[in-house]
Amino acid sequence: MADLVGIIGTGITPRTQIYRTVTFKRLVELLTLKRNVLVRPRKWPDTFEDLLGQSILRIGSRDRGTFSTEHIYGQCWTLNTVSDAIWQIYSEGKDGFRLRTNVGKLLGSLKSQVADPDINCHIGRVRYLRDHELVDFGKTHFAQPEGYDSDVVAEAFMVKRRAFDHEKEVRILCQAPNVGEQGDLFPYTLEPNEIIDQILVHPLVPYADFKRTKQEIREMGFAGEIKRSLLYKKPEGFEIQWGPRI
Repeated sequence: MADLVGIIGTGITPRTQIYRTVTFKRLVELLTLKRNVLVRPRKWPDTFEDLLGQSILRIGSRDRGTFSTEHIYGQCWTLNTVSDAIWQIYSEGKDGFRLRTNVGKLLGSLKSQVADPDINCHIGRVRYLRDHELVDFGKTHFAQPEGYDSDVVAEAFMVKRRAFDHEKEVRILCQAPNVGEQGDLFPYTLEPNEIIDQILVHPLVPYADFKRTKQEIREMGFAGEIKRSLLYKKPEGFEIQWGPRI
């Protein structure tokens, strides 16, 4: 279990459960290749994700430049346990599988594979800000007399626009300034059975197909819990009361 070092912000602890929805192709990669892959934030779907890389950097009162984020890699998870929106956004039709782990296990999996002391790993809960709050954040976050460190940079990736607050996002980040020509991806090795404790299959998958898929997942070596989401199942005991009870 990871300690609190590297956990950004409040509202999460090493034991906080987090979730990520992936396609079957990504699930196979995780289970058979035993690797997780972080990507550069500029490759994330929301064009405003790379807040630092897309912003003007003011140095002093007149000079301007840009902040390079080429050395930063991340991955998005969520605190949402049940969300129709998450299934629809991150699945391809019925091709969706929700992974469950916790903050400590995920951060620990990354830290254990990073030997370079110059590589910094963080995980944090995203804060959702109004436009004027984002503007204030840009003006004040890095304007520190003592400068900034990797924690301050990581915190800058833990803010997002209020329009996305339904995602309840948690982000894992890796700052790797000396990795050379790493490209857009930062893969690292992990043991899925030590990190992932549950896989949930898309709620619209028919039960017969779920049973076959469950067997496929078992054959790939996953030993944890495998269930089908009951998101669209009628609540137990639901009935229509017509007229007054007698």
